[in-house]
Amino acid sequence: MRRLYLIVFFLVPYLSSATFTGPEENYSLVHDFNKDWLVYDYKLGNFIPFIASIHADYPAKTIFIDKDNFEPYELLIKSENKESFIFVNGSLFKKISKDKWEILHVNQLPALNKENETCITLYSVDAQPRFIAQIAFAKNSTKESVISQVSNNRFIMKPRKGKINYNGIITCFLFIFAIGTILSGSYSRAFGRFFNFNELFNFIIRDTSFLINKPLSRINMAFVILLSFLTAYVLFVISGIGTEKSIFDQLFFKGVQYYFQIANFFILALLSFISYLLKLFFLRISGKLFNLDRTVELHFFRIIQYNLVVFTILAIMLFILKVLYLPLDINYYTLVVSVATLIYLGRFINLALTINRTVQVSTLYLISYLCVVEILPITIGLKFLLFH
Repeated sequence: MRRLYLIVFFLVPYLSSATFTGPEENYSLVHDFNKDWLVYDYKLGNFIPFIASIHADYPAKTIFIDKDNFEPYELLIKSENKESFIFVNGSLFKKISKDKWEILHVNQLPALNKENETCITLYSVDAQPRFIAQIAFAKNSTKESVISQVSNNRFIMKPRKGKINYNGIITCFLFIFAIGTILSGSYSRAFGRFFNFNELFNFIIRDTSFLINKPLSRINMAFVILLSFLTAYVLFVISGIGTEKSIFDQLFFKGVQYYFQIANFFILALLSFISYLLKLFFLRISGKLFNLDRTVELHFFRIIQYNLVVFTILAIMLFILKVLYLPLDINYYTLVVSVATLIYLGRFINLALTINRTVQVSTLYLISYLCVVEILPITIGLKFLLFH
């Protein structure tokens, strides 16, 4: 009799604690993901825990399912919203109806990474979407029967290639650092002149035979390539290309995967290199129109020199801020616009003083020339961006 009391004492709490869920409560609950929701933070480039007071309006919630732990069970999903969708590893799987349970067999879900995890994202266009995601098994099913059901299930999805959770920003920065190191050793004299703060603010240039008179030489092109990578890095970090919707979506890969980041970086670098060559071409045409041919090479050299110094400083600062994320309460749009305006204004003044003191030209004539080759292109570019 005493043994019977002991058995009942231990079994009653176990039986009373059992929770049933799913369609008509025919499933026994194994794990509830209610407190495991994640949302994607574009600033961090990663998932962060869902906080109801902050992320209530986020349209998408994500969970990562460990297949090794939940392999014999089933994933139960229900949406309390009018229109919702299930994404598996970033690919659209199906549309789900309101208050209707969807049953997915964990064993059949494609793995996302080496940890044998599957990424499930639930998306809804409704305000403050609510979802239920649980791991459970049928009341009358044993582990063997569950596995049998999984093997006979028609839910088959072709798995995507694994997503590598590396930070392409760091790789790009190290690549630029390696290129700069090679150039500093191979062309030490040119490197010392391009990255010379004293000469950058020396507005009377006497030696024009080295670098300046040969803008398309091998040495100059090597540093233009370095500048293209620096420009691409700065634009890539501050613009969110590949993650934010923009008018340039057709030019870049959409996504935050490592290989997409690297590919977008090199596409930006190529576009930057082409833009610098077009700048030289535009300067030569404008120089002939204004009868200032003798200023073109000096103008282009000063642009490359100024941009190399400024973009190097910006790249280092952005790299530090990206690695050591500082969640400061800053209006980043205003900050970027303000810094870009100051940089461009500084370059305009530097060019005006350098050309005016090195080559004797009329101040009014020079300002008209600079307005055409410096102010006009940026104005057209900003107008294009704002109207799109």
